[in-house]
Amino acid sequence: MNTDDPGIMPTTLRTEFLLLREAAFELNIGRTVAERWLEMLRQYGIEQFYRNHKPVFEPV
Repeated sequence: MNTDDPGIMPTTLRTEFLLLREAAFELNIGRTVAERWLEMLRQYGIEQFYRNHKPVFEPV
């Protein structure tokens, strides 16, 4: 999943998640398992964002 450069990769996170969900269903992965996996992926992305980005204004 990647939407870092919309000028190069014309996609959105919503589209990427929908494609992964569809692929899981095509592989006969159940809805509950697929939704749980996608939620874990979403949470991991949020954790990585906060781990790798510093706030613009840090307390002095």
